[in-house]
Amino acid sequence: MSFLCHPILACLRSIVNLLPGCSCIKGKGKKHLRTDDEETIVTQDKVVHPSSPVKTPVQSGTDSADSKTAEEKDDADAIQQSPSSEVRQPSSHLTQSSTPSSLGNQGSSAPGNDNNLDEARLDKVMRCEAMAQSLCVKFEQTGHLPDIDNAISALREALDIIPDQHEYMPKSLSNLAYLYEVRFDRSGFLEDINQSIAIRDQLLAEVASDVSQRPGRLIGLAVLLCSRFQHSGELVDIDKAISLEREAISLVPEDDASYFRYMSHLGMALSIRFERKGQRVDLDESISVQERTISLAPDDYPGKPNYYNNFGGTLLRRFEYLGDLADIGRAISMGQRAVSLVPDGHPVKPEYLSNLSTSYAARFERLGDLPDLEQSIMAAANAISLAPYPTAGLYSTLGGAYSSRFRRLGEPNDLDKAIECNRVSMSLVPEGHAAKPIYLNNLSISLRNRFLHLGQLSDIDAAILQEQQAVGLTPPDHSDYPQYVGNLATMLSLRFLQLGESKDIDEAIALAKRAVNATPKEHPALPDRLTILANCFTRRYERFGATAGIDDAILAYREAVDLTADDDRMKPGRLNNLGGPLLRRFEHFGSPQEADLELAISVLQKATSLTQEGHAETPLILSNLGMALRDRYQHRGRIEDIRESITKLEQAVSLTPDALSAKSRYLNNLGDSFAALFERSDNRTGSADKAIEAFKTSAKSIGGSPSLRLYAAREWAKIYLKRDGVPSLEAHTIVMSLVPRIVWLGSGISQRYDDVIAISDAVNEAAAAAIQLQDYTSALEWLEQGRAIAERILYSTVAIAETIPRTSPAPFKNMPDAPAVPSRTLRCCETLSHHPHLADVVRRFHLRWETERSSRPSRTSSRSSCTSDSPRTSPRGFCDHFPVFTVPSLRHLSLGGMGDSPAQLLRNHPGLLHFKLADYHAPLALAPADVPRLASFRGNPVTAASILPGRPVHWLSLVGWEFVTEQDLARIAQTSTPIRTLDLSAMSVTPILLRDISRHLSSIEFLRVKLALRHTLHFALSGIVGPFLPPSPPIRSSPSSSTSASAFCARRLLAALTTVLGEFQELRALDLSPTNAVDGVGVSSATEEEQLCLSWMRACPSLRRITFPSKTEWTLIDGGFWVAETQGYSSR
Repeated sequence: MSFLCHPILACLRSIVNLLPGCSCIKGKGKKHLRTDDEETIVTQDKVVHPSSPVKTPVQSGTDSADSKTAEEKDDADAIQQSPSSEVRQPSSHLTQSSTPSSLGNQGSSAPGNDNNLDEARLDKVMRCEAMAQSLCVKFEQTGHLPDIDNAISALREALDIIPDQHEYMPKSLSNLAYLYEVRFDRSGFLEDINQSIAIRDQLLAEVASDVSQRPGRLIGLAVLLCSRFQHSGELVDIDKAISLEREAISLVPEDDASYFRYMSHLGMALSIRFERKGQRVDLDESISVQERTISLAPDDYPGKPNYYNNFGGTLLRRFEYLGDLADIGRAISMGQRAVSLVPDGHPVKPEYLSNLSTSYAARFERLGDLPDLEQSIMAAANAISLAPYPTAGLYSTLGGAYSSRFRRLGEPNDLDKAIECNRVSMSLVPEGHAAKPIYLNNLSISLRNRFLHLGQLSDIDAAILQEQQAVGLTPPDHSDYPQYVGNLATMLSLRFLQLGESKDIDEAIALAKRAVNATPKEHPALPDRLTILANCFTRRYERFGATAGIDDAILAYREAVDLTADDDRMKPGRLNNLGGPLLRRFEHFGSPQEADLELAISVLQKATSLTQEGHAETPLILSNLGMALRDRYQHRGRIEDIRESITKLEQAVSLTPDALSAKSRYLNNLGDSFAALFERSDNRTGSADKAIEAFKTSAKSIGGSPSLRLYAAREWAKIYLKRDGVPSLEAHTIVMSLVPRIVWLGSGISQRYDDVIAISDAVNEAAAAAIQLQDYTSALEWLEQGRAIAERILYSTVAIAETIPRTSPAPFKNMPDAPAVPSRTLRCCETLSHHPHLADVVRRFHLRWETERSSRPSRTSSRSSCTSDSPRTSPRGFCDHFPVFTVPSLRHLSLGGMGDSPAQLLRNHPGLLHFKLADYHAPLALAPADVPRLASFRGNPVTAASILPGRPVHWLSLVGWEFVTEQDLARIAQTSTPIRTLDLSAMSVTPILLRDISRHLSSIEFLRVKLALRHTLHFALSGIVGPFLPPSPPIRSSPSSSTSASAFCARRLLAALTTVLGEFQELRALDLSPTNAVDGVGVSSATEEEQLCLSWMRACPSLRRITFPSKTEWTLIDGGFWVAETQGYSSR
């Protein structure tokens, strides 16, 4: 009897299934595949296999001459047999030998033969084996990690006893590899799967010429490489796995029982690689291979349910790639067949149900049939209820289904459930796992959905943070990279709508362009990414009125429409998108662009005709068509247009559930159309009544956003006054109840001042109405409320730029040594000290002083800021006159021109997150407990060295000269979390400084640098350059000789960075754009820049994106190629 016959890998894996994710921020289910003996990690847009194969019980017996060799049988069966063959008992994991004598002689041991075991050593081996098996069974039942740790220790002890050349050493090693795989599946420790791969690599090398055993071992190693690829994302693993599987297939005849099992593995690996690289050739071959696998596998083969499950996942992949409805129908059919063939107690049933849920969700997104959505939720919930322990994928799939139902029905409870599911799934994914970006993206989408529904700024901030992490963890050549970048662009543009900060929309447009340029023209997601770009252009136009933006938006929307077939369910929505900016351009230019109005109506009418009953976007399209018809009525005065407008808008309102915020918008549009009819028609009373009814319903709705409801209440009040001649106190009461809810202390300064104007108008209208109705109490109350709100808006950000007078103001005029006092700053600080309610709302405090030097008047305003061309630090002594005050909610502090240490100010604000300190070059005396949450700092290196140690600063910007001491760098590196972003754009940087920085801050991921070109010649000829640069050209006497030599040396300086960049082990992005484009360095040829990219990547393999002084951005794509980022948007 054989000892320790090959292990049975239990179904203990974390089944990480795909959550319907987002393209253009819409959930699209991406499902996974599974080998007959292997669970897969399913990701939102990915097929990612799990850590290691799932193995079924293999009952061992004596080796017979007519059977396969023990090694081949063990490797092949353990890797390829399906866990769906039976509901396994825990006791079958590590099968004990029944003939201990097979470990040594048939009798007593032979002295001097190191390959034999005496009875004492044999007994110890058997005890270790029994302990390992018992602990493995216990671990399967409880999931207690120390059990599998002890099992590994016991088996390693047995291996120490078995001679190296013993015939059963390979089986023992294989058992140890199995235990490492089990522990990796549970804990995600990469070292475990590395150990397992090393063992199986060793076992494979031992059968280099043994055709009978080699195929099984090739497959065993290939499966583990697939698992490691899922965890680490290294392409070399999946490429090698496919190569090994092809070799295994070539060694086995087609009529062999192992042939179709090996084919299944190859089909899965090709599908995995397609998810990573996005090459359709892999997808087509995967489907072809899996179809052949199913045709060859007998109907009674235990692993056939897995084949159905895997094939359904690959068909889903192709549906998402090509959009063929036949594929998703077959995918659901395969999933249903797989689920029906396994009992409820089977460990893989939850995975099959989760995959089926994702397929149903994908068809719902395409066709909008509610039964598909309910089937998706039911399958996902059943999967969780049947799972032996929680897994990230199961919860993520259910969260995606809840998100889809919320988008369709608007039930807030579904949204909360979706976020909770995604949070749970995130907590179950180990750090460093290749699937982490998918779950970050899914959580980000659910937070974004709640922001759109409730308008909480914290939700969109959290969504952006999660999406940024997803983008940062995804290589630029990854097939999911454009999706995550596009989603991030959308979220930034949404925050721009709320806060009005131009940096958000500028970054959003840049990211949207990157997403479009990274997407192949034939990819079905390209229209969605074009739509994201067009949305960003539209939002910037709406904010700033740049007509070029609306032209770019129309161009992108039009291309998205052209790329979409008429029978595509997305076509109506994309036509609707195009109609919007056409209307805006008409509104901007009027009659000269009347063709835009007619075209907008035409595309919206076509969109309406293409919508099927129950289409989710039908109300939106009808509403937009109604608005376009109203515009034509106001332009031409045709009564038919306004009546048709009202009909379309009434249809939109009737089709929208009350809980959806969109209903308020449609009611407002309907009210506006009735108001337009009221202004011109004979039946003024009837039109006014219906307008008031629409606005009143919107103002009182429970689902509408505060801003929509406020608009409705104000319009209701206006129409009421016009109709009856007296104000409506009810309408104004609702206005005043909504005013506090539209105040966002996190919004930008310009947006807040716009809010102040709007609120002032609303408050004055309400107070005037109350006075007219002799309700003086309400009038006074509302005026006081308006004043308090205005104060909160104005004081949320305080920015003071003050010029200090040269003479001392009273009461210091008679003091000979009295310093000048920043009187305005002093008054502001006293105000905050004496009025705690104002101090409570301050989030940002910006202060800049400079001494008097001209007649330019100084300003003190919460809206103003000052950046002096040559700031002058104020004299010391100012802080002595400041009252001690605290701003409890202060998060951003920026100081400039300070003559005194602001240490006390920092001590008073432990919640401070971001600190900028300009024109201060000394250390700050801070205790370790001061500003414990500081996340970013900008200032002098000496000051940074005194602040950063022990604090969680991950973003650092240094200002000043290029000289930073080693001692300061060493202290800067002592942050409690690694510094990931380093901005050196405000100082001149030499290769020597970069070299010194790399010694202490090697964990930098994003580096922004302004090179010191004035030292180009010196450093280009220094020892840093090294032997890899050509000699300097001779300098001839000519007008251009100086420029040519400087340009050459500047390029030598760039090349000299190669050695330095090699020290940054985690650098992903290098930005040299702050470097002045002078002396030719900013106009380098594309060939030179590409050569530098290749050189720098060899030195720094983690580098993925480089921006040169020429402002050209280069990105690493699949295959190790660098491509220049297209500047601007152009039609493809």
